[in-house]
Amino acid sequence: FLVFRALCKLSMKSPADGTVDPFQARGKLLSLELVKILLDNSGKVFHSSPKFIGSIKQYLCMSLLKNCSQPSPQSFQLSVGIFGTLLARFRDPLKAEMGVFFPMMLLRVLDTGSSSFSAVSTVLRGFKQHCSDAQLLVDLFVNYDCDLESSNLFERTVNTLVKVAQRSDLQYEEGHMTPAQAGSVRTDAMQCLVCILASLASWIDTAEGAEDTAAK
Repeated sequence: FLVFRALCKLSMKSPADGTVDPFQARGKLLSLELVKILLDNSGKVFHSSPKFIGSIKQYLCMSLLKNCSQPSPQSFQLSVGIFGTLLARFRDPLKAEMGVFFPMMLLRVLDTGSSSFSAVSTVLRGFKQHCSDAQLLVDLFVNYDCDLESSNLFERTVNTLVKVAQRSDLQYEEGHMTPAQAGSVRTDAMQCLVCILASLASWIDTAEGAEDTAAK
């Protein structure tokens, strides 16, 4: 617990005067990398411990909030990767936090036309992984879209991906992308949409198969 908390605090440090300290920047990236390794390899004790879940809410969420707005592409990529791990493995105890950070870290980057190619590509790569997890998609719909007090994360995700896939080259050029990069982004967004449909179709087939087996 103490090591995890220390890494989270280290990942939040930034020079007070706004200057770039290469040693501090490297320390921040290393701490983010170690946090992701810890989360990726965490076991049942970490997932069920109120102490660790509380440290994620208090320290790691604050770190993600600060690093997702940093100009450093490396910090943003690691932050998106960490959030992806939280979404995949900790979404039940972090329902409220996921509802806030999902649009802030993922959808916001795709919604705005001024996002860099690097940032958009990072988010779409994460979406490709999430869209292949049918249970994650179902959980998003059930826990947020079906909750009258929550935002419609699944609906917003699909609408945002459709918008990205249909955006013109001119709109992407305003966001500092070349035509080739814009084409790549549109293709990635379309692949995410296809993956969503394939995953949900597979989930439905599995569920219907289980019902037929139970009926027999």
